[in-house]
Amino acid sequence: MKNDTALSRAGRSLVRLALELADSRIADWGAERVLLVGTGSYAAVTLATLRERGATDITVHSPSGRAAIFAKKHGLRAITAGEYADVARRSTLLITCTAATEPVLGPTQLQHPDPSTGSETTPGCPVTHHAAGQLVIDLGMPRNVDPAVAHLEGVALLDLETIRLHAPLEELQATDAARSIVRAAAADFHVVGARQSVTPAVVALRSHIFGLLEDEIERARRRGDEDGRVEQAMRHLAGVLLHTPTTRAHDLADSGRAHEFHAALETLYGLTAEASASEASGSATA
Repeated sequence: MKNDTALSRAGRSLVRLALELADSRIADWGAERVLLVGTGSYAAVTLATLRERGATDITVHSPSGRAAIFAKKHGLRAITAGEYADVARRSTLLITCTAATEPVLGPTQLQHPDPSTGSETTPGCPVTHHAAGQLVIDLGMPRNVDPAVAHLEGVALLDLETIRLHAPLEELQATDAARSIVRAAAADFHVVGARQSVTPAVVALRSHIFGLLEDEIERARRRGDEDGRVEQAMRHLAGVLLHTPTTRAHDLADSGRAHEFHAALETLYGLTAEASASEASGSATA
């Protein structure tokens, strides 16, 4: 029991850090197409944390063949070996957390066939027809993801080295027991329903900030941010700035005060959830 508790605590810390860093790229978790690769303890923690953040379109694959059992237990769709590459290419967020000793995800799975030849493009070369904005999170120890995927056009890789640079796990584990109690309570139906009431407003805020962020990143690129350091710093800052209002929105929703967040959003930014939804619908049909 003690070892299980320690594993759970470490897993929650690791997953929480990874998804908090992912916040700097994701405006609406409910719109993400998520592929979870792995079916162990870390996968279960990852799935619970994804659902807390609003992700609903989640599939699971297991290189060891245990996806069907995990999927049935957690209400997911299992991805077979034959479907794996196609689903990986179509997913916007991929999270790997397996015990495999060799990479289970690489350029072979993420590259689309070259339309002129019907074959996959050369590993390491830009793929102009790759899905835009794809984020890969590697929680594997050792690595589950071939580092070469970071060189594919439209793909960003977040691995343990990056996570540890931003916030060492040992600094966060002391408060994890209290956080796990809060998360367990947040899984209750009435809390989930309350949080859904504030989700459109949170999405409106995040979409607004990310729109400004992308404009600034484009300016930085034109000024010569060739190594991407300025972009990385800005994305991290955006994630940090959004963390508190997002958490506060959920806290207000939990206590039946979601209307206060809606009012504050409109007062400070001139944003409404309805306007955000309308804009998103318009851009989708454009």
